[in-house]
Amino acid sequence: MASFEKVMVQILINEGGLSKNKGDRGNYRGFKVGNGPFLGTKYGISAGLYCELHPDLSDAQVRSRIVNLTESEAKDIYKLEFWVKSNFASLNNDTIAYQFMDHLINAGGAGLGKVIRLLKSKYPFLILLQSIKDNKTKFFPDEIAKINAIENEAFYRDIQVARVKAYPASSDYDDNRKRPLRVRYEKKKTKPKSKSGIRNSSSVWDWLTGASKDKKFRL
Repeated sequence: MASFEKVMVQILINEGGLSKNKGDRGNYRGFKVGNGPFLGTKYGISAGLYCELHPDLSDAQVRSRIVNLTESEAKDIYKLEFWVKSNFASLNNDTIAYQFMDHLINAGGAGLGKVIRLLKSKYPFLILLQSIKDNKTKFFPDEIAKINAIENEAFYRDIQVARVKAYPASSDYDDNRKRPLRVRYEKKKTKPKSKSGIRNSSSVWDWLTGASKDKKFRL
């Protein structure tokens, strides 16, 4: 069973603290820039998500709660809204759970669906149930069993490459939120440091599998 606590160590490092990026749509109600006042994001918990979870709160209340959000509270939201709903705990490998969890956080269910579609040519059993009605994106039990039977590191690399193709650049990256895969280069300006477009591609694998004890690296 994948470890939520271990995966969250890296997720929280990636996401950083309070975001002050007024160009990031996640910092506004409804995920729309300019839709009301700037509300912010902390530990990767966006104003857009927080407003969906607490629709009765005023803008001022949402802003206050985000500014004062603790890591423990953020982890509770991640566990309920991402980890449990998506059935990531049933995955055997921490690194695979991390890849899917991280992309779901950054790109949403539709974004993770793009990754799955890119992987289907090599892994045709992948389906990924997406239900807009109850806001769930999860794997079927049969999928989980087949994912758990795959050679983990090769699958991990394939997911990385698919993520870059599905989500190739960041227009709203800033230093307060360390997103590992909104790849940190702009189109036509800076070339990625590897053919896959992934910087330090082995770092997360090494740390989550115990090969590295460094907790301060970032992709």
